[in-house]
Amino acid sequence: MCVASFCVFACLVCAAVQLKAAVAFNDKERVTRTTIRLKDLFFEKNQDQFKFHKYGKLYPREAWADLKFLSMDREQLAVGMLKHTKSSIHHSLTQIEEEDKVTQSLAKAMFKNILGSHTQAYHVKPASHCCCGCEADASLCMFPLCRYMGDKKYDQPQTLAAEILRTCLEHPNKQLRTEVLCQLIKQTTANPSQESTQRGWELIVLCLATFPPPSDFENYAECFLRNFGNPPSKYVNLLHDTLVSHTEKRGRTQRELVQWEQEDDRLVPAIAQL
Repeated sequence: MCVASFCVFACLVCAAVQLKAAVAFNDKERVTRTTIRLKDLFFEKNQDQFKFHKYGKLYPREAWADLKFLSMDREQLAVGMLKHTKSSIHHSLTQIEEEDKVTQSLAKAMFKNILGSHTQAYHVKPASHCCCGCEADASLCMFPLCRYMGDKKYDQPQTLAAEILRTCLEHPNKQLRTEVLCQLIKQTTANPSQESTQRGWELIVLCLATFPPPSDFENYAECFLRNFGNPPSKYVNLLHDTLVSHTEKRGRTQRELVQWEQEDDRLVPAIAQL
C-alpha cells in the first residue's frame, strides 16, 4: 500500500470511529460533519461514477426524444434533454412506471410550475385524475418548475413553490421527488438567465430542506451540489442535515414563502427553522 493510499485508509478509519461515537451520543451535528468528511473521501475516488447524466433511471436521450409524438428535430431534442429550456417537456426525465399515469402527469405538471407558463397554480387531485382535472393522460398536463423560475410569467411564485413541496411530500410514489430534483438540475444547467438560475437554486434549497433525495439518487444529487453549488458546502451541509434528521418537513405555507421571498438573502430563510 502506497503512502497516499495508507493516509486515505487511516482517514476513513478515523472518521468511521468518530461517526460511531457521534451516533452513540446522538450528536446530530457531529454525525453530519463526520458523514460529510467520509463523503469527501468517497467522492475523491468515485465522483465520475455519480455524474448526473449517469443516473440509471434517466431515460437515454434518444429514447426520451422518441417519446415525443411529433418533433421536427429529435436529435436536437435529445441533445437538450438535460439542459435548460423555456418549453414544456413532453415526458418525465426519469423512467416512471408506464402504468402509473398519475405520477407521469404530476411529473410534467411540476415542470410546468417551474417554468411558470400558466396563470393558475397546480393543486393535487385525488384518484386517477391529473392536475388539471382531466383523465390522467401525461401528454395533456404540465405545470410547476418553470413558472417558479420565471421562464414563464406568473404573479405568485411562492404559491408554486409551496405546491411543488406539498405535492412531493404527499404523493406516495417517491420517484416524483427524484423527478423534480432532476428537473431542477436540468433547468439550472446552461441557463442563460442569472435570475432564473438563482430561482432554480432557491427551489433546490427548499426541496433539500423539506425532504431528502431518495436513496438511489442521493449520491447523484450530492455530486451535482459539490460540483455546481456556490458555495458547495452550503448545499452539501443542508443535504446532510436533512438526511441525518430522518424527518420530512411540511411544505412551507404561502405566507412563509412570501416572507422568504422578501428577504435580502433569499437562501438563508429557506434553510432556517425548517
